[in-house]
Amino acid sequence: MKVMLRARAETEKQKNEIYEVMGLIAEKEHLQIEERQDRVIVKACPQGTLECWEQGGEIRIHADTTLGGPGFHACCVRILEWLAEECETPCTLSDDCGYVEHGDFGKLKYEHFYPWLLDLKRMLLEEDLRTKNYYFDHSDYLPHVREDVVATPMGFLDRHELEAMDEESLARCFFIWNDEERDAEYYRSCALHLLAKESYGTYAPMNEMSEKYAAEIADYVEIAHAKDPQLALPYNEYQMICQALHREAAFADAEQMDEEIVQYRLHEVYHLFHEWRIYAPGCCERSYDASNDELYLMAPYAQAHEMWKWMWKISVHGDLAEGQDVQRWENDTVKGSCQVTAMEDHTLLSAVLRHGKEKLSIQIYVRDPDDLPYLQACLKQCERHEGSAQQSYQA
Repeated sequence: MKVMLRARAETEKQKNEIYEVMGLIAEKEHLQIEERQDRVIVKACPQGTLECWEQGGEIRIHADTTLGGPGFHACCVRILEWLAEECETPCTLSDDCGYVEHGDFGKLKYEHFYPWLLDLKRMLLEEDLRTKNYYFDHSDYLPHVREDVVATPMGFLDRHELEAMDEESLARCFFIWNDEERDAEYYRSCALHLLAKESYGTYAPMNEMSEKYAAEIADYVEIAHAKDPQLALPYNEYQMICQALHREAAFADAEQMDEEIVQYRLHEVYHLFHEWRIYAPGCCERSYDASNDELYLMAPYAQAHEMWKWMWKISVHGDLAEGQDVQRWENDTVKGSCQVTAMEDHTLLSAVLRHGKEKLSIQIYVRDPDDLPYLQACLKQCERHEGSAQQSYQA
């Protein structure tokens, strides 16, 4: 489901007017707005953004609302209609759900978003989508999914439980913004989604990004409780985050949810790099060297002064100068080889993964040799799958 506004903006005055009005709307609606290279991104919810760019004498503002839910779709239409009304620049608004014409939220939900959910349910039960990203709007990793469960934006779901679910139950697992208003359940869903996708647990203080996500989770939980003090919440997880951030809890009387609170990053995940999937702890500190096209994964840490335990350097360049003690393995998608070299102040675990003519070079710098068996086991679960999984897969 998509919404698009196209504004004819041939002069700087027209362009500035659109950006200024969008900024004012974002401020009034408490939306996050930022520039990313040649685009302006407006974040309406954790699974929903509007993207603005210039093309062919136009300013285009687009949102794929599928994963955000019907509430996000209605919000986008309202914001873009507001923008068109406030600007003198001629604008054209298109909406492939027809909500801009009929304005019937029930029709939007039951004739567009819920049928999509049922199609997704059918595909999840009939096909193996574990290598597809059908649940995050964008991600640099995918969780490791067992055969008996499916991944959702809020955590794992048992396949047998999925079979018995109707549209309303499915919506609570897949859509952050399922109703028209931002009520207590909306804010709880935001917290559950960020817990599932971006919680670093006790490693929350690791860096600016992990700390930012932890603070957002706590904020969402506190707003949900303020709107409905009787609503069950991920209260234990909230307390853990407050403790990790040295943040005073805003309340002490919430009911803990009965459902399991899943935090994907607290387990091993597949870190995405080109078509390769690197199996390593989800809490790794990730960095990318664009000039050399190299990915770095550092062992998680809770305090800035802590020394790193190990670090992965991953590149599509380089090869393995094989010695005598080379280990070899093979899984469903790659053939791998690795060897261990003792250095003066660390141990180097070097590996190459091959898939046909494609290869991936991995060097892991290890301080404690006792970590080698675990890291070698991680190497043997690395995979390669064609097609980018960072963008969402549409059922």
